[in-house]
Amino acid sequence: MINISDTYIEDNIDALYFKDFHNPRMDWNDVINFIYEQAVTPSNYKQNDEEKKSHYAQQTYGSLKIQPDLYVVPLARDIHKFFNSVPFLMEKINNDPKINECKYYDGDYNQFQCNCGSLWHIQGLRFSLTDVVINHHQDPCDVLVWQMVGKSYWTINKKDEYVLSPGDLLYVNKNATHGIRQDGPRLTMIIDAIWQKTGYGKDLVKN
Repeated sequence: MINISDTYIEDNIDALYFKDFHNPRMDWNDVINFIYEQAVTPSNYKQNDEEKKSHYAQQTYGSLKIQPDLYVVPLARDIHKFFNSVPFLMEKINNDPKINECKYYDGDYNQFQCNCGSLWHIQGLRFSLTDVVINHHQDPCDVLVWQMVGKSYWTINKKDEYVLSPGDLLYVNKNATHGIRQDGPRLTMIIDAIWQKTGYGKDLVKN
């Protein structure tokens, strides 16, 4: 059983939709400024062999991983430092005002050290400028999906579809498959249940 802002979710629930969970209070100007800042921020990130196989066409610009076609994965995890509404979101989800001070956000990419004891921590952002489709896959832990700008369409177990608008939150069980599409540019934040985490899912992208 998992707790999200005083909502308890049974283990056998594949997905749960929270309409207007938290207002992002942001626009595309905020997004573009963030993307620019990440593009000019140096990073020591290098693809490992597994990533090279699954994302052979990926390129890195500063602290951005860019896959065809204009599917962007910023390397920054400390998103609460860039968008004013995010710290309040994380406090709300975890019922813990100290979540944003966790050392989890201080390490390099793929290095995680939690000292706050909260379950939910930010994995990162997904930014799409074209009609990219993410193939159905499973993540190694339960995730929360928070829509920040634009819309995204999440299909769970290839049957149930959820349309996420800005402010909506979606819980996805690690045992459920999910595929994603959008009909315009979108920015989404992924939040991990880190106590379950043993590795990373793959964002398998096709045109």
